[in-house]
Amino acid sequence: MASLSAKTRKNLKDLNIRRVPYSTSCFAFYTGLASIVALFFFVFMNNNIQTTVFLFLEKILPTVSPTTTLLIIAGILCILLLIPYIKFSRTYRDFFNNQFLPALAEEFGDFKYKKHGINQQEFEKSNIFDTYQIDRYESMQGFFSQKEQAKIAWVKTAVQKGGYKSPRSYRTLFKGWFLQITLSKTLPSFFILPQKTLLSYIKKFTFTNVIKRPSSTPVKVAGPNFEKNFSFYGNPSSGVLDITASITEKYKHLKKPIFLSVVENKLYLAVQQQDRLPLPIRKVTEKQVRQWKEKLNFYITWYRKLCSALADE
Repeated sequence: MASLSAKTRKNLKDLNIRRVPYSTSCFAFYTGLASIVALFFFVFMNNNIQTTVFLFLEKILPTVSPTTTLLIIAGILCILLLIPYIKFSRTYRDFFNNQFLPALAEEFGDFKYKKHGINQQEFEKSNIFDTYQIDRYESMQGFFSQKEQAKIAWVKTAVQKGGYKSPRSYRTLFKGWFLQITLSKTLPSFFILPQKTLLSYIKKFTFTNVIKRPSSTPVKVAGPNFEKNFSFYGNPSSGVLDITASITEKYKHLKKPIFLSVVENKLYLAVQQQDRLPLPIRKVTEKQVRQWKEKLNFYITWYRKLCSALADE
C-alpha cells in the first residue's frame, strides 16, 4: 500500500482525537432518546405507575396537566442531549472536510479538495444519463487539479417515481465516482456503456446540433472480451477506438457499471458504486486511509492512461 505523508498522519491523529467526544455524544444522544421513548411507553402502559407519576407531577406543577409536564421534561432532556451532539458533530465534521480531506488531496500532487464536488451542469454535459429526468442531485468530496484540468467527485442522482395519486419515492439513477477531464484536443464524440445497461436507463444520443449524433448501432470492436462487458457507440478513428477499448477492458474486474464518454474536448468517466469516503464513527487507522488513497489514485491513474493515449492519436 502507498505510504502517507507526515501531514496526513498528523491530521489522522488529530481526527481520532476529535472523534472521541463526537462518538460519545452521538451514543449519549441516541441512547438518551431511546430511554425517553421507553420511559414514556412504560409509564403509559402501566396504570399503577401512570397514576403515581401523574400525582407526583400534579404536586410539582398543579396548574399544568401531567402529560404536558412530561412532554416539557422530555423536551428539556432532548435539548440537553442534543447541544453537545451538535457541537462535537460540527467540530468533527469541519475538521474532516476542511483539514483531513484537503491533506489527503495533496497526496496526489496538484489536487485540491472542495467539499461541494461537481455541479449538475457539468454532470449533464457528459450526455450519458437521462439528465432531464433528474429530480435530486448531490455531489460532494471533490478533488480538483488545475494543472491537469481534472475533477473527481462522488455524485448521487435520483428520479422521482409516483405521482398525483400514488406515494412519491425516488429511484437512484447514478451513485458513484464521476470524473471530468479536459483533453488536449477535440475528438469526435463516442461512448462506452455497460453491456447489460437497460435502454431506458441510458440517454440514447439526443444531443444538440453542435455535437455530432453518433450511430445508434454499437461499433464492432476487435476482440471478443470487450463486447462481453461493454458497448461502444460513436464514430472515432480506428486508433482512438482500439486504444480506448483496450484500456477500458482492463478495468472490467471492477464488476461495477462503468460509463465513459468523450464530448468535444472533455473526457467523462463514471463508475457506479455505493461507497464514498465516509465520516468515520470508529477509530480510523492508517491502513484505512491508505485504502482511501489507493481508491482515488486508481481513478487518477486510469484517466491519465486514457488522456496520454488519446493525446497521441
